[in-house]
Amino acid sequence: MNQFRDARDIIFELALAYRPYTDQDEFGDFAGISVGIKNDNFGAFKLGNKAETESIEVHYYALFAAVDISVVKVSAGHTFGGRTLYRETIKQDMGEGYFVTVQGMYPF
Repeated sequence: MNQFRDARDIIFELALAYRPYTDQDEFGDFAGISVGIKNDNFGAFKLGNKAETESIEVHYYALFAAVDISVVKVSAGHTFGGRTLYRETIKQDMGEGYFVTVQGMYPF
């Protein structure tokens, strides 16, 4: 949290996770599943030139599930309570929706 305008500025992710394999297994601890809830945001993105004070930010709550298989993590869920925050004061309801996220990792 870098500022506190209201409770939506408290960013969190709470998840229950299960990892069926251990470090002692043949391939090690390479997979896991989790379910949870989070409060997250995107922004604040500055609009226009740097001298202007226009910005927009998106806040949302989400219920999600994730599957983590070593170098790939796939998450999917349902967002709710979405809102935009324009110029840090003007709030607008965005509703709800679904999301899918795919993350990959490559060792260098």
